[in-house]
Amino acid sequence: MRHRSRLPALLLVLFAAPAALAAQKLETGTWTGTLMPPGEETHAVSFLVSTNGDTTFITLRADPIGDLPFENIKVLEDRITFSFSPGVVVNCTLMRRDDGSYKGDCTDSDGGTGVIEMIPPAKKQGGG
Repeated sequence: MRHRSRLPALLLVLFAAPAALAAQKLETGTWTGTLMPPGEETHAVSFLVSTNGDTTFITLRADPIGDLPFENIKVLEDRITFSFSPGVVVNCTLMRRDDGSYKGDCTDSDGGTGVIEMIPPAKKQGGG
């Protein structure tokens, strides 16, 4: 009988943990960072991050490419995953670093691998 009394607690841990991870949110605003496409040099870029309810929106802003919206965005406790399509489909996994930034590999549908780094907006000084 003791095993049955532990079952609700075990189920709560198993099902609540993924929900807690999925509930993570990114700071909204303009993030800075870099984009290194496969076989190319690193380019300075910005990322426009916004939310609507539990949905996160990220748009990569880079010259001369212009704006590229990210799709299938998942913000977890230790990573962000998303895809975007600048002609080929690119899938990315960026790992959260201690300073709150994210960096990781992006692999395109042709097998090329690049790197994206996202740095959050600077914290405003002062307050009220």
